Amino acid sequence: MVVHPELAQFVSLTRSFGVQNGVRKRELLKALAARSAWSARALRELHDALEFARAYPDDLQLRGAVQELAASLRERVDRLRDGAFSTALFDSGVPGSALAHTFSFDVVIELVRLFPGALEIDWDEWEDDAAFSDSLSIVLAPGEDQGLEEEGLTLRAWCVRVRPAELTSDLEFLLGLFRRAELPPRVRAQLWDACGVPILYHLERPGTGRIEQELPCAALHFQTTEIERERFPLEPAIRERLAKPKLLSRAAARRVLDVALATLAARALEIYPLTFASDEDVELVDCGRGLGIVLSGVRPERRSALESLHFFLVTKNGVPIAYGPASVLFGTCEMGINLFPEFRGGEIRFVYAQLMRVLHQRLGVEHFFLTRYGMGEQNEDALASGAFWFYRKLGFKPTNPDVETLARAEEARMAREPGYRSDRRMLVRLSHTEAYFDLSNGACRPLDLGTLGALQSRRIASEFGGDRAAASEACTRRATKALAERDFARWPEPERRAFAALAPLLCLLPELPRWSARDRSALVRAIRAKSGRSEAPSARAFAAHPRFARELAALAASAAADATKLGGRAVAPRG
Repeated sequence: MVVHPELAQFVSLTRSFGVQNGVRKRELLKALAARSAWSARALRELHDALEFARAYPDDLQLRGAVQELAASLRERVDRLRDGAFSTALFDSGVPGSALAHTFSFDVVIELVRLFPGALEIDWDEWEDDAAFSDSLSIVLAPGEDQGLEEEGLTLRAWCVRVRPAELTSDLEFLLGLFRRAELPPRVRAQLWDACGVPILYHLERPGTGRIEQELPCAALHFQTTEIERERFPLEPAIRERLAKPKLLSRAAARRVLDVALATLAARALEIYPLTFASDEDVELVDCGRGLGIVLSGVRPERRSALESLHFFLVTKNGVPIAYGPASVLFGTCEMGINLFPEFRGGEIRFVYAQLMRVLHQRLGVEHFFLTRYGMGEQNEDALASGAFWFYRKLGFKPTNPDVETLARAEEARMAREPGYRSDRRMLVRLSHTEAYFDLSNGACRPLDLGTLGALQSRRIASEFGGDRAAASEACTRRATKALAERDFARWPEPERRAFAALAPLLCLLPELPRWSARDRSALVRAIRAKSGRSEAPSARAFAAHPRFARELAALAASAAADATKLGGRAVAPRG
């Protein structure tokens, strides 16, 4: 086993700062760069330490040394093709390694575009490809599917037999068959995704590795003192005026989204609002101290009927350190940042405050909430990280009064017994609650979208016999009449589509025809804004329509009460 005392020292110093620590880190980096013999495990440890050090550099000289050593990792991995390579570096994201993941159809398309030849089907892990063969018969030319039925011929052998000579990848061959199939895009993707195609992603091409992902940074921020465990009040930080965001050109936005996609893919991750992000709606927000936030909306055809979906990527000195989705509706947003593990121990309270600041000022969020899962219920990662206490220290309040009583008792014990910490059993008890941070003085609350969705399904079943097309046409007609919208036929097609998506829900509001002209006009403007270049104006417009939010909440509450009485079967209201 190769021992690296300099590596152990460097790892221990990555989160320590000051003049002497900076000098020592530079000395250690020089010694590490000079070493030629490395074990796979040591390279993985070095990689993670370099990730943190390039995001939190002491000075320009140290950052340069970190980047130089990071750039040599691929070559060092290439020299290391012993028996330990596949085990120790697999799924690590280290340049030159590999990972396995069942990427979705749309993500595979983008990764193949970015890194042709880097992905292949993981045939050894595909235990049953029968479902895929059945789907494949739909996209082949008539009669071709009989070739799949030859006795003893595996799907892998069929690919080798029939794929064009210029293609060396079974994945790219099969992907091409699906892409060219005369099927709606969502149907193609669903056919592929339902089969759970296992993918091997080789991080051998430049730009595939975790440590190779970086965005431009206007001004580097150097960490000259220890990272503060700040306990500043959250609300003033959220309300502090932001610098003007930078709206990116489509070309620049595409580059940023590609980096975000590669960042997640190198960690075997993907997320819907990034997969379908719009390159016409990408902002960069400078939050100070080298912290930047990318905020992107989704393409109009992939937007939700009611919520506004966004993707965010948090960077420190251009290095991606966290990501997540933001689903905004009526001024509310489920809170949650997925901080990459190698950046834990940094300025997490500052990061949370800045994300909440961006969501508040750019999307009109006044109420941040956490689900029970986010608090640790059936979530081992959240329990292990003490998520309940982290959010409580931020200022989030539990909705369950029993949990609030329990938390206060724990706090009293901590005050009496210095060093006491809640054990796992206690954290499980504390997790049985939602939590919230409210800037609206109670005006904003999360909406029960699941109950509203079930109501719409019941209405379509009871009135239209399950015919969705007939329901959409009838509800669109009724809703335009209720809103006194006589020019609907002259709206642009994307706006009509956005309205039609919401129409079945609008028809469940019995008071809608009796709204004031002002309320009706405001709702129409909010719906039409759903199909704009950015969905942010729509999010703010819905947040500024309290009557719509109030009546939907009342509808959901009534349906939930009825469902409880009837043993869970929601009944659609008449009207």
